[in-house]
Amino acid sequence: RAMVHWPPLLLQEDLAETFTVATSRYTALWGVLGTILLIAALAPAYVSLMRQFDRVATRELAEELGRAPTYMERLQWREKHGLLISAQQVITTGAAVVAPVLTGPTLDNAAGQAGLNDNGQARQEISIDQR
Repeated sequence: RAMVHWPPLLLQEDLAETFTVATSRYTALWGVLGTILLIAALAPAYVSLMRQFDRVATRELAEELGRAPTYMERLQWREKHGLLISAQQVITTGAAVVAPVLTGPTLDNAAGQAGLNDNGQARQEISIDQR
């Protein structure tokens, strides 16, 4: 935090504002990248876990019923044994994980990378020679 807040005090006023904007955008960028990596790491684990639950339900019900269970029977078995994760739980958790990607600073960063200012107009670049 100190690395972001104290350097602007050492810069000229116009450069300090630019530095502050750049650091906030890069901070948001790293937050988004971290979220994407988290999703990429957890999605395969989630799919694997759900498939494992289904295999266990199939095996247990096949032994109990003496035949291959239907999809609804497997779902009921998983729910009875606490191995069913509802769509509502998945959506709620997914929204919490994806939330940093959808924040205002991230959208501002995308606009800044596209060369737009806060009003959606093309931004005028200031070179170091224009100080």
